[in-house]
Amino acid sequence: KGTLAALREGTAETRADTVLGIYLEGDVFVTDFKYVIRARRAYYDFALNRASMVDGVMRTQDRRGMPLVARAKELRQYSQRQFEGEQVKVSMSEFFEPQLSIGADRATITQTEEPGGGTVSTVTAHDVTFNAGSVPFFWLPEFESSGDMTPPLRGVKASYSGKTGAQINTKWNPWALLGIAKPPEADIDLVEEALTNYGVGGGVNGTLYGARMDALGIYDFRNQEQTSAGQEV
Repeated sequence: KGTLAALREGTAETRADTVLGIYLEGDVFVTDFKYVIRARRAYYDFALNRASMVDGVMRTQDRRGMPLVARAKELRQYSQRQFEGEQVKVSMSEFFEPQLSIGADRATITQTEEPGGGTVSTVTAHDVTFNAGSVPFFWLPEFESSGDMTPPLRGVKASYSGKTGAQINTKWNPWALLGIAKPPEADIDLVEEALTNYGVGGGVNGTLYGARMDALGIYDFRNQEQTSAGQEV
């Protein structure tokens, strides 16, 4: 206690090589001008060159210059360019509750230098949920995105009628879901359609190497249905 008080008051000195680590608490701020991290508490181990932070928020950019924000209950830095978080929420929004986000039990963010200059952030996540606000609507065991964080969900439509019940239609980017680059001659959506009174279906829509692809499979609930003329079938 006496040594710390003396250091704080500037009346004592210590050798840098005797300091094994440093603990910070409050509004902790870390940056190397390519990323910014804020945390409530942090410990930096000088011997291992690693850091551990509680309630950490990491801000950086994708290759398009769009913001990439990762919030984690616990955030660890394994090297200057690799971070891992637990109970993570990743988004392209500065808002605390973004409209679209990716939640994960565990996620790793790795930054690499591109040959032409600039930095690419690769996000690898496990036990992933895609969220609209605070509501999860899709789950994947793993997800990876490199260079940008374009959401795999391309569109959502919802409606309701007494005849069909709730009707939900979604379109998904298959390449983002698989975590691979889109082939140059492919423009395909995965489509999903759900009619709560009638059934659910899924398929593909788009073009692949110049060939048109439209396919939809339906699972029928075998409830009574009506034709457009109103006839019960």
